[in-house]
Amino acid sequence: MAKITESFVKALEATGKRRFVMDCDLKGFGVRINVSGHKTYILRYRIGAQQRTYSIGDVAKFTAAQARQLAKELLADVTKGIDPAVAKEDRREMRTFKQWSEEYLETSQKITIKEDKSKLDQVLVPALGSRRIDEINDGDIRKILKKLIDKERTPATVNRYRSLLSVMFSRAIDSGLLNQNPVSSVKPLKENNELTRYLSDEEYGRITAAIENAPTNAGNLILMLLYTGRRRGDVMKMRWEDVSLESGFWRIPIAKDQNSWQVPLTDPIRAVLDEQRKSRVAFNPYVFPGRNGKSHIKNPYHAWSKVREEADLQDLRIHDLRHAYAGRLAQANIDLYTIANLIGHKDLKTTKRYSHLSGDSLRNAAEKGVIVPIKKSRDEG
Repeated sequence: MAKITESFVKALEATGKRRFVMDCDLKGFGVRINVSGHKTYILRYRIGAQQRTYSIGDVAKFTAAQARQLAKELLADVTKGIDPAVAKEDRREMRTFKQWSEEYLETSQKITIKEDKSKLDQVLVPALGSRRIDEINDGDIRKILKKLIDKERTPATVNRYRSLLSVMFSRAIDSGLLNQNPVSSVKPLKENNELTRYLSDEEYGRITAAIENAPTNAGNLILMLLYTGRRRGDVMKMRWEDVSLESGFWRIPIAKDQNSWQVPLTDPIRAVLDEQRKSRVAFNPYVFPGRNGKSHIKNPYHAWSKVREEADLQDLRIHDLRHAYAGRLAQANIDLYTIANLIGHKDLKTTKRYSHLSGDSLRNAAEKGVIVPIKKSRDEG
């Protein structure tokens, strides 16, 4: 036995035999020297009648003081009946978040399974995929949710991501993989979906003028949001094969609510499509192609940020264009059922937030209809 110190460990040499040198102060703590001279800090302990040897780690990765502290912590676990060797093996078998998400999707019976898969594929797995689920903490969760907030996702949407994570970690607890849910200490955002931002005629004009100065592809996408009131994801994934000039409709095969919708092609929408067709990318099925002509636009926020800055409407979110469209329909006394079908609300209750905008006091708007300026082609100057 000897006092295991940094200098003592460095001085140990190979003797042609595998040997152990144990510490004289901390029972069970020691160093293993292999025939090759490789040195490893170890801990010997008993679980019941069995004696075990646990490898703390290579001496090159730990100082003697660090190894001693880890040995003390491991011995504390042993006194609680926890076998460090078994715990280490459990950690090796611990799923990564990506692996656990695959198991979750395979066994989930939720009706929102397609929506859950989308959330996992697009946001959660890229952020957490390689991490072991027992390593993920509440700080990691807050970081992900903050990024969603920064991207102008609504409180309701952010809470759906939080809810999905909470369910997944709860199932990990039920499976014996975890002892606690890291989402439990992360409070959901307050949802107030009745608060919506509308556009006055003057603000509407400023936005459309600012869009004229935006890059054509992103600018036309923003115009499509303004002219259809559809969700951002639906417009970004708009495909040419789903647009029929003959029937006069854009068919959304599967929207966020898993329903198919028909959007009428008004003159302003046709004008946008005509301009996009001029720069259509070969073999790309999307109306709004992504960077370098690949796939579709993934993130319009850079262009949107410049548009609202030029229009001096910094408080306007891109999702508010949906509210602006529905609000104008309501101001023109269009019935709520029709509004719901135009913007894709499956539940009429959601559309009722616009009901206060219609009525006798606004009947003059019905004579004018919805104000939707037709954008000039950029080629016309």
